[in-house]
Parts: sequence; C-alpha cells; structure tokens
Amino acid sequence: RKMFLYCMTWGMGGVLETEDRKKFTEKLAGIITAAGHASALPPLDEDSTLFEWVPDDETKERTWKIWKPEKWEAPKKLQFSALLIPTLDSTRSEYMLRVIASIPKTNHPNP
Repeated sequence: RKMFLYCMTWGMGGVLETEDRKKFTEKLAGIITAAGHASALPPLDEDSTLFEWVPDDETKERTWKIWKPEKWEAPKKLQFSALLIPTLDSTRSEYMLRVIASIPKTNHPNP
C-alpha cells in the first residue's frame, strides 16, 4: 500500500507546485483515511506533504523515511562551474532516475 501511495502521489501530483502539493496531500490523505488505510500514510504534520516522504526500500515493511539531501561539503579546490549541490529536488530526481535505471530491460520479439 505504501509503494502504491508513493507511486500514485508522484504519478498524479509530481508536476504540482508547492501550494498545490499541500492541497493534493490533504485530499489524498483524506481519501486514504476514509477508505480505512490510514496506516499506509507517513507521519504527516502541518508542514509536510506526501512528497517529502519515501518508502525505505531497505526494509521489508517499507517504512516511511523523510527525504533529506546528503550533507554537502565544499571541495578543497572549488571549480564553480562543476558544482552540484544536493537539494531536496535533486535528491528526489536522482532517486527516481536510479530506480528507473535499475529496472531490467525486457526483450520484445521483433514484429
């Protein structure tokens, strides 16, 4: 249920802006709770949305963990044009690209 909720959140609301993500979270959380599946929701507070949480793929229960960019430290030799400072958005994008890239390629017969 948690993976489904995660996929539905990003599939339907990934293109939304911050304010709309809050509205989307409120509506979807209401629907999930009304359907009797509140245990599938992450521990949301007033400031967080479903978009800040990801199911932990290292645990069997897929417990929710909050997305945080890794701690960034400036390199000793700073080359401004080559800097990539991790942000919440870049962390999310990198995670999704890694998941997509890990999907095994399927072989389709030639038509």
